[in-house]
Amino acid sequence: MKRISPRVSIIVPMFNVEKYIETCIESILRQTLQDFELILIDDCSTDRTIEIVQRYDDSRIKLFKQIKNSGESDSRNFGLKVASGKYVYFMDHDDAIIPDTLEILYNAAEESQSEVVCMNALYETHSPDFSFDNPVDVSQMHILNATPRFFSADLSERLQNEFINNHCSVTPWMKLHRRDFLVRNEILFSKTTREGDVLFYLAELCFAKKFRVIDACGYVYRAHQDNTMHAKTQKHLRESILSLPVAAKYIKWIFSSKNLISYLPESMRIRVEAYQIRHFFSTFIVPAYFGELELAELDQILDESIASIVPSNPELVRFLTDALSVYLFQLTTILKGEEI
Repeated sequence: MKRISPRVSIIVPMFNVEKYIETCIESILRQTLQDFELILIDDCSTDRTIEIVQRYDDSRIKLFKQIKNSGESDSRNFGLKVASGKYVYFMDHDDAIIPDTLEILYNAAEESQSEVVCMNALYETHSPDFSFDNPVDVSQMHILNATPRFFSADLSERLQNEFINNHCSVTPWMKLHRRDFLVRNEILFSKTTREGDVLFYLAELCFAKKFRVIDACGYVYRAHQDNTMHAKTQKHLRESILSLPVAAKYIKWIFSSKNLISYLPESMRIRVEAYQIRHFFSTFIVPAYFGELELAELDQILDESIASIVPSNPELVRFLTDALSVYLFQLTTILKGEEI
């Protein structure tokens, strides 16, 4: 008998989240759209995460264990490999979704036949004991994507508006993704530090014929001190800087694909590459002093990265050199306690 696939596969990587995973799972089980599979990938947790998951007796919950700790991108890619739903929804292990989130996204995707549907807002909570037993405080709603819309069918215009001008959130958990679209275009998460979401989003922008933003708020981002967004250690920053060549290679792969939705001139390709580097600098280099890197060490790591990124592209190398000098000046000014 042929197996009937669920409407949505929910993919949740996990690592040492015994304090948060129960609320995450409960929020999924409370969904008004009940035709889903929940794929939980444990990345070698050393706390009670697995024990908590195993308490649930629900055939829709599928627990997988990584052989070695390999990071969020690998876990998400594994989830995509084993998923069987028509659509895929990603969640972070310490967050939650309100009860009608999947139903709203699913109906919008089906009605418009979009490969990707994105919410335009999210909730944020700083409460350590957040649960759905209490009402969600709508005063904590953040608008991220503004006007509901369909993205332009012209790729240059789309990239300018939605990527370079940053009109849309890059996070995968704001979106519902059609699985056969991801598979057909071989879209996976790049193994970079903290840049995987941005590159995944860029690939979807370039390959999705229909990309829609709807007026909806369903994701609950739980801000807390354990969150990886606050991990600015020396090791983390070094890995992030050295991931630049990987990011450049991923962008080159996207632009060389025959599946681009429309012609993309070389000038726009270079602008996107340059924007990605600038975004990287503004995200990681200026806050570098939080990671306790010596300025000379940071300078050396950046020089090594620049030397390995597209050396045959003079315009990009020139941009990198200019951007490096600007951001090192900003960093030096910050370290001296001066105004920029």
